[in-house]
Order: sequence, then structure tokens, then C-alpha cells
Amino acid sequence: MLKQNISPFHIRSVEFSDMDQLLELEKEWPVDARASAETLKMRIDKFQQGFFIAEDETGIIASIICHPYHYMPGDVANFKNWEAVVRHCYHSMSSETGANALYIISGTTKPTQHVSELFNGGVNHVVELGKKLGKQYVIGGCLLPGYSRYIEKHENISASDYVFKQSQGRCVDPLIEKYRRLGFHVPDKNHVIADYFPHGPSLNYSALVVKKLGA
Repeated sequence: MLKQNISPFHIRSVEFSDMDQLLELEKEWPVDARASAETLKMRIDKFQQGFFIAEDETGIIASIICHPYHYMPGDVANFKNWEAVVRHCYHSMSSETGANALYIISGTTKPTQHVSELFNGGVNHVVELGKKLGKQYVIGGCLLPGYSRYIEKHENISASDYVFKQSQGRCVDPLIEKYRRLGFHVPDKNHVIADYFPHGPSLNYSALVVKKLGA
């Protein structure tokens, strides 16, 4: 008799009753980067349907959070840095403003052998929500976790060149490659932004990864 392939976790929308476990999950971030209970409550209040959590028999093991935002392929001036985007999402706009995209605010995962499945599942939930809401795009501010190591081992190239570098058909940056496999791409070098989010291995660079929804 064949065994059924049962997922070791399931994904659902967040509830306020999850708060204690959400605060525990935030401990995966450095102290100065953790969201407070007040911040998490605000994110749930503002756009609960865009706040997903994954849980297994131990409880919550991951989350992914998104919010409507405006994206124009030829002008990314409103993506100056992560903090500015998040501030605008939660303090300067309503989720009903006709924004044409969903922006992935953050993703957090506890150490587990299912990291890749959690990443894929979470991002795909955001994509499906975007389609349901009639959005044109899903956008993520993607760290470049392999950038500084690549420079040390290979060559001193710019972040805007590194983002597009491939080997055997795969992006050399592991996170860019994960997004590529889910149908995201970095449209051009203007989507590679310095000082977007403080992250040593990325040398503080990030790339806006974009997935166009629909036809």
C-alpha cells in the first residue's frame, strides 16, 4: 500500500490569538530587527488576509506578510528602502487604495528541514491572494545572501551585475534563484537598490523581484 504524501505543515491566515507564538517567531531576527507586539497587531489590523502563518504539530514555524502597494516597472522611486515602503504601506495608505501589487513585507522561518517548502508555500499563497484581489504584480525586496561571498571567492563585481549572473542556467545568488523558480525576475538594473535593508552578506543591497500575475 502506497503512503500518501502528507505535508508536514499547513498554511493559514493569522489570528490575534497567535500573538504569543508570533513574538517567539520574531526571535529568529536580531534583537533590533524584531517586530514588537504593537507592530504585529497593527499589521494584522491593516491587512489580515495578507498575513499568513505556517504551523506543524509544534506550533507556528513560519510567517509571510504582504500588503498592497503601487508598482510601476519604469519608475521604482517609491522603493527607496524597505523601511520607507513598510512605513508607507501601514501609515500612509489604505489597503483599498487601488494599489496594483502586493508587496512582501517579510518572511520568517524557524530552523527546519522544510525551509524550501515553507518558502515556496508562503510565496505561492501571496501570489494566489494577489490573483484573487485582481492585482497585476507581486513584488519582493530580495536580499542577496551570496553577494559578499561571491566577491571573496571569484571577482569584485557590482551588485547590479551580480544579480543577473548565472551558472548552468541558474542564478548564482541562492535567494534570487529561489524566486526565479517561482516565476519571479529582476526586470533591470534599476531594480537593484543600495542600502535597501541592512544585511552584511548582501552588503546592504537588495533586488526587487517581480512576478506578473495573469496573462
